[in-house]
Amino acid sequence: LSKIVELLSEAVKVEKTSEITCPSFDETLIHYPMDKLTTSHDVYERVTSLEPGNPLVRYHLWCTRCGKYSSLIQARRSCPSHQCPHCSEMTGRLVSSGLNYLWTPQEGGDGTMLLRIDEGFYKAYAEEPYRMNEDLNVKYRLEIGETSYVYITLDGKAHLFDKNGNPKEKLKVTMNRYERLSQYFVCSDEQRETILNNTAVKRTGFVEYYNRTEKLNPGYFNAMQVSPFVEMFSKMGLSSLVDDLIYETDTKKIPAYIQNPDDKCPIKKLTKPQMKELIKHDCRLERFVQYIQVFKKDAGAMYSDFDYIARESHSRHVLDVLRVGIPGMTVKKMRDYIERVDEAQCCPPGESAQLWADYLRMLKQLECDLTDSSLIYPNSLKREHDKAARKVTQVADARMAEQFRKRAAENEWCTWADDSFKVLIPHEITELYEEGRKLHHCVGTYGKAVASGNCTIAFIRRTEEEDIPFCTVEIRNKHIVQARGISNRPATGIPKVKGFMKKWAEERGLVLDVA
Repeated sequence: LSKIVELLSEAVKVEKTSEITCPSFDETLIHYPMDKLTTSHDVYERVTSLEPGNPLVRYHLWCTRCGKYSSLIQARRSCPSHQCPHCSEMTGRLVSSGLNYLWTPQEGGDGTMLLRIDEGFYKAYAEEPYRMNEDLNVKYRLEIGETSYVYITLDGKAHLFDKNGNPKEKLKVTMNRYERLSQYFVCSDEQRETILNNTAVKRTGFVEYYNRTEKLNPGYFNAMQVSPFVEMFSKMGLSSLVDDLIYETDTKKIPAYIQNPDDKCPIKKLTKPQMKELIKHDCRLERFVQYIQVFKKDAGAMYSDFDYIARESHSRHVLDVLRVGIPGMTVKKMRDYIERVDEAQCCPPGESAQLWADYLRMLKQLECDLTDSSLIYPNSLKREHDKAARKVTQVADARMAEQFRKRAAENEWCTWADDSFKVLIPHEITELYEEGRKLHHCVGTYGKAVASGNCTIAFIRRTEEEDIPFCTVEIRNKHIVQARGISNRPATGIPKVKGFMKKWAEERGLVLDVA
């Protein structure tokens, strides 16, 4: 035991010594390209009155973008706030965050790369006093917020650290994919070349991502922490898929086979032609996940065939057809038939895909021969779909009627009679319809509930008029919960019926819950 403990201790020591640590950074390398930074601007505003009683006021405006002074005479609060008359290209507020992500590379002697990424806010401002009729002397100030480090090792792995060298799970990147990111991620031309030519960086796929997007986006390294496939996707040219992985904040939407692939990972089983089609269509994450679901059912499915059906109708229709289990069914055959229906039967793909999926599901439900191609690929899809739907309804009704009769036989224990009334159990669903029609209430809709065992329906009839509907009773879990006469009249209000129901309940062990 002591030997095992000793070996485990040594193993822990080895593991600790092999942990990646953040190298020290030479701050003399920091050189921010101030001419490339995005700057926040503002318009300062003052208001003066013209003369007593005049509803108009004079607005005095100083703009940090153009530095010019201007004035406007308008009604109070009618002036668009923070808008300069001289900056005609600006249609809204001049204020922006001034946010920049400043990159500084430090190349290691062994070919590794340490990237320092500073969150910088570059703001334009002017010192008071603001003098009437005088332009501004605009000044600029750079404020550094959060600092992070990305250490890229020769195996192409990216390790993230905070400014103190402590490991972190992800970098803080507040941009969304629809902003003009190339304006916010900046470094000098020399620094950019150093990054893109580094051996370790090239192994991450980041260079290919930059070449296609022109974005020095640190969110790429966040995506690398989520999925080991980011490098492969980037080198393949699936930029949109990589972008989706970068900006997807909810990791639950990213399947496990993308985050933690194993030997059974379907991505590893894709063929070169399938990969080429994914690249050609610049597949996005949502559609990629849908395609992989289809690929698991049809390993030969080409993305172009799947995408055609998904675009014209919906991806779920492809899966619905494949799940029926028709021998030899493929996505290619699905597309061919849908196109043929569109041409020969004047039924567009958006409609035919759903009709066909429903039709095939009904064939399986009806236990039809799924190897009969004339049945699987009908010459008139709409007509055969409607015929199958009617048949399914007939079969369902027949099954429910049979189940209703079985329940009725089980519920015969509820029958009872005295000199005035008797309790009957209906054995056919049609008896419920007739009871509801003659007494003008809704018991005719209770057939499914009775057949499934959720309730029991009993008829109370006068002894001398056994064939004439009189009162209807609903029983649930041996509780009489409803008792209605004609036009939903409470049966307990009909002379002698309440007393009969009390005796009936006592004799059959029921609980009378109706008033």
